[in-house]
Amino acid sequence: MNIDCRKGVTLISTSKNQKRTLKLEVSPEYANTRESEISVQQLIEENKRLKEIINALEREAQTDFLTQLLNKNGLNRQLPLMWAFCKRNRQPITLLMIDIDDFKAYNDTFGHCKGDTMLKSVADCIKHQFKRETDIICRFGGEEFVVCLIGISDEHTISLALNICKEVEKLSKDTIRVTVSVGIAESIPQEKDDWISLIDSADKFMYEAKANGKNCVSFNGIIYK
Repeated sequence: MNIDCRKGVTLISTSKNQKRTLKLEVSPEYANTRESEISVQQLIEENKRLKEIINALEREAQTDFLTQLLNKNGLNRQLPLMWAFCKRNRQPITLLMIDIDDFKAYNDTFGHCKGDTMLKSVADCIKHQFKRETDIICRFGGEEFVVCLIGISDEHTISLALNICKEVEKLSKDTIRVTVSVGIAESIPQEKDDWISLIDSADKFMYEAKANGKNCVSFNGIIYK
C-alpha cells in the first residue's frame, strides 16, 4: 500500500509474515529541496509514532486483559521460539498446565465478578513463583494457565508447583475451597517433535492430578502432594 503524504514523498507500507514494514520514498526531483527536508522530517516523526502505535496494538493483542498475562495468542508466538531454541541447543523445556479446581462452583456461589477477582489472585500466585525473564506465563483460557520454563531442575519445578498449590489454597472463601491441579511435562525437542504435543502431555497429566484428589501435582504421571 502506497500513500502520497506530501508532494514528492510517498509512504510505502508492505506486509510479510504478519509483520508490517513502513518506509519513505522521495522522488529524485524533490529530494534536494528545502521543502522536502521539512516534509521528510515530519514524516519520519509520524512514522516513528505509527510504529509505536502498531507495537502497542501487537502487545495488546497478545495480553489477557483481566490478568495482564500473555493470552493464548501470545503463547502461540513465544512458545515456538523457546521450542526452537531448546531444539537447537538440545536443552529440556518444561511446561506446566495449571487448572483451578471446581471453578464453576465458585462462580455459581459468589458470582462472575468475584470469579474474575479470584482469577487475578491465582495469576498473582503464579507470577510470584516464576519471576525469571525467560519464564513464559500465560492465561491459556478460562481457568487454565500455562507456564513454560527452561534451565530449571525437575526438583525445583516440582517445588514451585507445590508452592502454587499451597498459596492458592489460602485463597479459599467460607465453605468454598479453592485449589489447583498441576500437570507438568518435560521434553528435549527432537527433529520430528512439535510444541503442541508438549501442551497435550501437560494437559493429560493435569487431569491425572485431578483424578488423584485435586490440589496436587502430576509430573510425567507421578503424583506429588
